[in-house]
Amino acid sequence: MTSARLEFRDVSRSFDDGARSTVLALRNTSFTLARGQCLRVLGPSGAGKSTLLSLACGLLLPTTGEVLLDGEPFSRWRESFRAEARRRRMSVVVQGLSLVSSMTVLENVLLAAIPDGLSSRASRDRAHAWLERLGIADLALANVERLSGGERQRVALARALSAPTAELIVLDEPSAHLDASRTEAVVAALRERLDAGASALVATHDPRLDLLGEALRLPEREVAL
Repeated sequence: MTSARLEFRDVSRSFDDGARSTVLALRNTSFTLARGQCLRVLGPSGAGKSTLLSLACGLLLPTTGEVLLDGEPFSRWRESFRAEARRRRMSVVVQGLSLVSSMTVLENVLLAAIPDGLSSRASRDRAHAWLERLGIADLALANVERLSGGERQRVALARALSAPTAELIVLDEPSAHLDASRTEAVVAALRERLDAGASALVATHDPRLDLLGEALRLPEREVAL
């Protein structure tokens, strides 16, 4: 497996709050995420953790600065190219989860296998294994729109972790709805993927994930009048 080297160069992202103020969701942020490295994104609520993750996977673009993927100007690619990179090279769980409401739990998890060309049987076995590890195997045939928020988060997490060749794993609070044993399963899976050369960017408040890697601490969000 190859893996993505992600770099932020002096990246800022601002939003108009509708009241003649500009919210600086992320300000002058620089870091490099190496192959095989996990970077935990820490900070208080509103510090820009989710914004940073959305910038990393190309769902948002910087207001200033640049995001690079393997040295290429990822944040300047066309949206179709960024979407293709997410589909083929990344496993992403961010706010909104991007589940397909018309599909079952199992069908949503199987979407992770499409870029990999895995056999149908192998894909199903892997998907079922992750649903079991996250305690939602009994919901495999349920429609996702009927699930609770915590169950939907676990479906998205199962889909991300069941993609065996993803080079960059981007997770927003992956253990927020997990008990101790299921958090251990997620940590073990991420460690396996890191050891195999994948990179991971994880926003978390959970000290149980401290052993995964170094931390990037974000300050409080600012408002510029």
